[in-house]
Amino acid sequence: MKFGLSLFDAFVTLLLLLVFPALLMMTRGGNAGFYLLLVCALVHVFLVRRHRVPFKELMRRYWYVHLGMAALFIATVIGAGFNGFNSPKVFDEPSRLAVFPLMLWMLLSLSPRQVKVAQAGYVLGAIVGAVLIFVATKGGENRNNIHGAPIIVFSNIVLLLGMLSVATSTSSQSESWPWRVLRIVAALAGMYASYLSQARGSWIAIPFLGLFASYLWQPNKRYVTTVVAAVLLTGALVLAWSSPMVKSRFLQVETETASFRSGTDLDTSLGTRFQLWHGSMVLFTEHPLLGVGPGKFTAGLRELKERKIITPAAASGFYHSHNDVLFNMSTMGLLGLLAILMTYLAPAVLFWRYLRHEDACLRRYAGGGVMLIMGYVIFGLTDCFFWGLSYTFYCIALATLAAPLIQSTLQQRAATRQGSARDAADSRPSGALANT
Repeated sequence: MKFGLSLFDAFVTLLLLLVFPALLMMTRGGNAGFYLLLVCALVHVFLVRRHRVPFKELMRRYWYVHLGMAALFIATVIGAGFNGFNSPKVFDEPSRLAVFPLMLWMLLSLSPRQVKVAQAGYVLGAIVGAVLIFVATKGGENRNNIHGAPIIVFSNIVLLLGMLSVATSTSSQSESWPWRVLRIVAALAGMYASYLSQARGSWIAIPFLGLFASYLWQPNKRYVTTVVAAVLLTGALVLAWSSPMVKSRFLQVETETASFRSGTDLDTSLGTRFQLWHGSMVLFTEHPLLGVGPGKFTAGLRELKERKIITPAAASGFYHSHNDVLFNMSTMGLLGLLAILMTYLAPAVLFWRYLRHEDACLRRYAGGGVMLIMGYVIFGLTDCFFWGLSYTFYCIALATLAAPLIQSTLQQRAATRQGSARDAADSRPSGALANT
């Protein structure tokens, strides 16, 4: 059966425009969005015959990226094989990263202009996400989960979409000013969503992400970018500190840290995090190779509670340790530590190689990829950001940023091969000359 490539391209292009707002709008959108894209990828594999890039070549040239994206799934399988598992669900979320090669291969079937539609998806997703958070929290009055996703994870994704909207912008000559203004609106929407989430750990990332995004916005005018970024950052800090909510959230850090150190109250928000981090390290040191097992973190906490290492409140109702690295170390040991580091570093190597590329558009895609990974690292220090929806988002967003880079490289190599073939043909003697 032969599938109409143009129709398939049009459908996937539309999906790129809508996928990020759809992930945020749908209940448990991480599940629905992932499986929809997986179906599209399988259609591409089995029904589309005119693949622009051979799958073997993609796997061979970028094996380190695919291995890094599959690392958490591989570690989960190995850990479950040795320690057992409570539910098959432990394989679901990391498997969304393991299918990254299929997602990327599907996007490589599109033209660079079609893949660029994903930038509009960043903008639309950031604005839609900010509206959803405003409605769900009633303007910041509460911290309700949004469509089944924790508000911290949800708001962090909206913030990243806003920053990607700015980071991937091309030069002012090739973009209309209304579109560039809309990108700035998306970035502000992302920061506003983070503000409404009341997530202190997320606020820490805003200066780093904002400065990096502003650098990518105008890399040839660093002094202007630095001054503008400094003014905007100072203004944001003044506005934030004038907010009673922000002041109270930061003052809680001081009081909760003091009460934890004195032992008067260990079960505050920050005190519970300290206990979970300490408990994770205890589980890791006692099970250094493969941890306590995927899906068994809560059982490990109950054991620590019985041994009076953590309080009963810290051992109840927590499925992760509020730190991605410590969580994987406690559940999968050194293998989990290696897996989470590979998940960050392997795609970062790909993007880092293009940061100084002569093509400004490719540099911005590469910068967006580095910034996305940077956000996941920072967010993962104070919370388990790899959780549900964010697995799907990481896979799809990285694919949309990596596809233009790989398309460019493959096109250059193909042109080089064609040029070499022409040179060889030109240098071959003619028949008459050859016979003399």
